[in-house]
Amino acid sequence: MNELDYYIEYLIKNNKDSIAIFDFDYTLTYSESESSIGVFTKYLPKEYRTKKQIIDKFSNIINNKFFMMIIWKYKLNLLSKYYNKQILEKINYNKDFILNKNVLKMMKKLSDNNVETLIYSSGIKDIITNVLKSNKVMFNKSKIFANDIDVDSKKINKNIITPKNKRIKHNNYKYVILFGDKKEDLNIIKKSLKILVKDDDCIIIDRWW
Repeated sequence: MNELDYYIEYLIKNNKDSIAIFDFDYTLTYSESESSIGVFTKYLPKEYRTKKQIIDKFSNIINNKFFMMIIWKYKLNLLSKYYNKQILEKINYNKDFILNKNVLKMMKKLSDNNVETLIYSSGIKDIITNVLKSNKVMFNKSKIFANDIDVDSKKINKNIITPKNKRIKHNNYKYVILFGDKKEDLNIIKKSLKILVKDDDCIIIDRWW
């Protein structure tokens, strides 16, 4: 048994006091996969792609939570103008997204053993849900928290999640394990077991003790 397997078993033994939190893009998927926001550039017109490229340039250089929130609002508002059921139905969820089966296997094991599991992402909730459903990997104990756009009203959920504000303030769990592809993904809860995911590599960068 390796160290990570040991911690997984420890969470299962203490399932009433434990929670496992996963980023989605490039954590539950591989790095060559589309992202749950980026995938729309394949299906939306040039006008959208051009504007998104400009927004992305700013988001790549910003290192401030406040300005990142403004940029993310612009990004979601731009997407909302084109957001509808037809676009969601056009997306090839099996081809565009390459699932990381190793991380999903751990997620399934935790969920099957009554550990609360949470997907917490700055991506798009409908895309994440459809990817998991199309690949038949929805788990009973799993919940998804991500940016949500209503397909009919085009309204954006006011609780916007950006890469810079990924924090869960109220945590009643004694044991928390976090999986993410960037160190900032692992700042959701300070006292936690932090796993940095780089495709097939899962690197422990912080522990409970």
